[in-house]
Amino acid sequence: MIKPRSYMWVIFLLTLGLAGCATAPMQEMSDARQALQAARDADAGAFVPKRYSEAEQRLLRAEKRLSSRDYKSARDNALTARREAIAARNMALAISQAKQVLVEVAAEKVLSQEARDWVTQAEAAAAAGDEEATMNTAARAKKRALEDLRRVREARRREQQENRLWLEQATPLLDQARNEKPRMNDEQRRALAEAVAVYEAQQGKAAFDGLSAVLAELPEQTAILPPAPPAAKEYRVMRGDTLWSIAAKPEVYGNPRWWPLIYRANHAQITDVDVLRAGQILKIDNQPSEEAISRAMRHAAQREKWSAGVAEKEDRLYLRDSR
Repeated sequence: MIKPRSYMWVIFLLTLGLAGCATAPMQEMSDARQALQAARDADAGAFVPKRYSEAEQRLLRAEKRLSSRDYKSARDNALTARREAIAARNMALAISQAKQVLVEVAAEKVLSQEARDWVTQAEAAAAAGDEEATMNTAARAKKRALEDLRRVREARRREQQENRLWLEQATPLLDQARNEKPRMNDEQRRALAEAVAVYEAQQGKAAFDGLSAVLAELPEQTAILPPAPPAAKEYRVMRGDTLWSIAAKPEVYGNPRWWPLIYRANHAQITDVDVLRAGQILKIDNQPSEEAISRAMRHAAQREKWSAGVAEKEDRLYLRDSR
């Protein structure tokens, strides 16, 4: 039998418990509304319709339960609405950010199909309401797109470096062609003007080819026969010298396309034709044969790769064939 005093304590404790349960979940409702608004701002309704709709329905249910003073059910639905809204917002942001990166990379015309496929999978996962799959595939789409962008930028940087090398090779040809202009006919002068325009447009390979073609059209003694034998039989390399620039000097050959002759005469101390050391003493062949000149000019015109620090295969083959 319960004593009167004990009975009063039980009533008191039950009253406290009921009072706690009867408290309206105002903070939970506010949190749910804010989370849903954040999801709405992230356009979750478009990207994640299933989870976003669930969040909306849960919030509506919570508001109805709140109106009918069913505070426990209102609180549970508000908490669920908040969780669903946060998940929807996170997925929507992941997809929208990935798609923004894809748009930027696509503008560079380098976006891979793999990146497109990943974002398509992310959208499908979001439509199905799969948060983990959405986040993972969206991250992969973004990562792959950024890799595509990095690769194309590296390729463009290499192209720019190669173009600068071609321009360096074209510069002495331009100087020679301008010196030979008085000997040119009208057609050759027009070709020279076109080559100069290409050079000024910084199109290295095209400028080199155009100027080489102009010089090749000059009378044979101008394009092939060497100038008077140079006075010096040795040349000391100065800072910034290249085989091209040395061969172009009047006291050497006066023609940059004869640079392979210098390479052949000094191959024992030149491991890479793209790299010379200031102070090197180079031997100059004063009387190269016409066959050696023709072979040298052929090699100079056909050689394509220029990479400092790398001995090109074409140069080794040229030495072998010149012996």
